[in-house]
Amino acid sequence: LLKTGGDVALGCRYPDGKIEGWPLSRWILSFCANLLARVLIDWKLPDYTNGFRFYTPRALEVLLTLDQKHEGYIYLSESLSQLLRSNMKILTFPIYFRNRVRGESNTNFAEVSSAFLGIFAIAWEHRTKRLVKIES
Repeated sequence: LLKTGGDVALGCRYPDGKIEGWPLSRWILSFCANLLARVLIDWKLPDYTNGFRFYTPRALEVLLTLDQKHEGYIYLSESLSQLLRSNMKILTFPIYFRNRVRGESNTNFAEVSSAFLGIFAIAWEHRTKRLVKIES
């Protein structure tokens, strides 16, 4: 996808990817988080919360030039907003996502609360800030 003109190749679980081994609560949380991000930022991207991504040097320059205002999982959404505002071409492809078999999730109430508030701040900035222009 990067060789065909994309600046970012974004692996997506929705709508055509596959998710295996998630409990219903995790599926609902992910679905709602992505729905909210799509409504508030840009509908065309189906998976704001997935970190399986590939970047061109030009897209990395955008991310390295801009300040990261949010920490945790919400930065995945923030970075996509920054790339969209910078007119980066984001192309998607479906992925197969299997839930972890070892270890525990870092997601807790504080992380979810921070992400919920953060998406509104990111959306406000997305709608009100100028585009970032990176020279090729």
